[in-house]
Amino acid sequence: MTLREFVDVFGGIFEHAPWVAERACLSRPFASVYEMHRKMMDVVRRCDESEKVGLLRGHPELGGREARAGEMTPDSSSEQSRLGLDRLSEAEFSEMTELNRLYDEKFGFPCMICLRLHVKRDTVVAEHRRRLLNDRQTEIENCIEQVGQITERRLRERVRESQRTRRAISTHVLDSGNAGGAQGMVIELQRFEGGGYTTVARVTTDEVGRAQLLDAEEMRPGRYQMILQAGAYLAEHGTPSTFIDVIPVLFEVDDPYQNYHIPLIVGRYAFSVYKGGIPALASGPTREDVR
Repeated sequence: MTLREFVDVFGGIFEHAPWVAERACLSRPFASVYEMHRKMMDVVRRCDESEKVGLLRGHPELGGREARAGEMTPDSSSEQSRLGLDRLSEAEFSEMTELNRLYDEKFGFPCMICLRLHVKRDTVVAEHRRRLLNDRQTEIENCIEQVGQITERRLRERVRESQRTRRAISTHVLDSGNAGGAQGMVIELQRFEGGGYTTVARVTTDEVGRAQLLDAEEMRPGRYQMILQAGAYLAEHGTPSTFIDVIPVLFEVDDPYQNYHIPLIVGRYAFSVYKGGIPALASGPTREDVR
């Protein structure tokens, strides 16, 4: 996926702020939706105060004029409509208008509340009132946190909706000798072409042992092998092995539009490719191994 395609798909996650997705795109590949959102929030948190306030001011007020007029983005419309903030009675609209006015006069931006965390409008109004008592710096931090809650849910919905955002080939390596994933293991992905294997990706596993090797745009049908530098990893982590060095995992891609996930357990004396948590033959996964 090119930068432009990435921004086209994810630029609207942060309200009227495609620059967040554009800057986060520079940190690809992402091992998971969680990591992708974390990188986006890193972009926001690194901003200075004026840029943060500008981001917040790009959002509509809760139950405000834009909601009543139907002039919000599809995401905001869906979120506010769920609690009826777009169809308030005259008395309710007057109450929200006054709350929004007081909040904006005090802080200089609209109040951010993740509506997906509320089941009734009353609790939204109560939180809005309570936060009027805070100082400006506290509310900037509160609003950025709420934007994080809002955008995480939006991002997960986008990923479910878009075939282009699915990880095409990925892995998750567990270390049987240490708790958690095999962080920092170097992995190469090779594709068979022209009579031999050619390296098409070289990655390092993240803090939980995950890594994305290819995205959908780079997928081709054919034979692949994933080469794990397990010996170097084990030695670096204080458990050198005389049995395990380089681990090749062979597999075939028959449908380039599917998601292929290859989970492994690596130890000092053995390794296994497993399916659904049950060890399987190390001949490689098929697309049914997607987890």
